Amino acid sequence: NTRILLRLVWVARFLWSCAIGWLVRLSRRAARRGPRIWHGTFPMHMIRDMVDVDRRAGFVSASIVHHARLNTDYALVTPSDFDVVLEEQGHRWDILHWVTLCHLLRHADIFVMFFDTRFAASTEPEKTGVALSVLRWFGVRLIAMPNGLDVVFLDGRVSRFGFLQRLQMDYPEWRLASDASVTWRSIQTICRNVDFVVSADSVCSRFLPREDLRF
Repeated sequence: NTRILLRLVWVARFLWSCAIGWLVRLSRRAARRGPRIWHGTFPMHMIRDMVDVDRRAGFVSASIVHHARLNTDYALVTPSDFDVVLEEQGHRWDILHWVTLCHLLRHADIFVMFFDTRFAASTEPEKTGVALSVLRWFGVRLIAMPNGLDVVFLDGRVSRFGFLQRLQMDYPEWRLASDASVTWRSIQTICRNVDFVVSADSVCSRFLPREDLRF
């Protein structure tokens, strides 16, 4: 009963966020105000610089991440590197997708996301695709870009200098071969449901079925 009630509460918040966010975006565009750019949701160390560049260019920009635990051995990033850290706000892990979706619906005009951004379990990328479709339908423009290793997997091809094989040796806990199928489904789903895809380099581009810009 508690779980059902919690879900109903978040459905209500979701519907309210859809309506309010859509009206705010319409009014801002009618007033010719600049877009509000949000970056997330995986806590990469470069997000802080990306937000800073946006702000120096005169845009309203901020970051939202689920947590600030990028590395378990040392603090490569800290909560102070991001504007919104949902874990620090006391949200449970099983509602982070709801909180993120509602926040973006209310506050974002553009969402710049990595390929490991998820609104569902990693094994269900199609559900993330539904969330991305909702964001676009209510006027949020989506830009997807790899953070470096969120699109790679062992596909049987030989990489230059054996890069992927060496990567697997450095990170034995990563399942680059067994997760290949779900990683590919996730990449395809995201590429189908965003407005623009930026590829970082040739290493990443070989895994992307769509590449609007290589940067």
